[in-house]
Amino acid sequence: MTVRAPLLLLAAGFAGIGGCPTEDPTPPMVSAELGVTTDGAFQALGDNGAMPLFTALQGGSHMFVTIRTGGFPVESDGSAAIVLGEQVTVVSTGEVVHDFTQTVSFAALDGGRHELAERFVFLDALPDELDGATVRVVLTLTSESDARATTTVDQALLLNLQ
Repeated sequence: MTVRAPLLLLAAGFAGIGGCPTEDPTPPMVSAELGVTTDGAFQALGDNGAMPLFTALQGGSHMFVTIRTGGFPVESDGSAAIVLGEQVTVVSTGEVVHDFTQTVSFAALDGGRHELAERFVFLDALPDELDGATVRVVLTLTSESDARATTTVDQALLLNLQ
């Protein structure tokens, strides 16, 4: 009898009775799109969309991107903690002018969507070198709480000095 009880408990554990919760095998369906904020509203940019380019204080360049997402796991405050990898490459030269990764909190919108509005993206090149250039922007977004929730945005943008 003393031998059977531990064996029954062990068998119950393997059968999932009273065992650890199982993870949903289906990865979350997530999405992201790149755009700009114009007059307070999100405007998606398609491939080869026009991206305003600005001069930084010390002669550098920057742009403001807005990223809208859907389906990412939600934190207790309604936001989504997302590890955001950004890379910007000048198409004609292959020069990488921005490469950065950090965890960012995306603000909650209705309908399970989140947004990171007007993110400052410094570009390591002079404005006159980038004005009129096509750049390839690659964004990799991964949920901080569930690495299976990941997506990539990869699109070309045409920079226009403002």
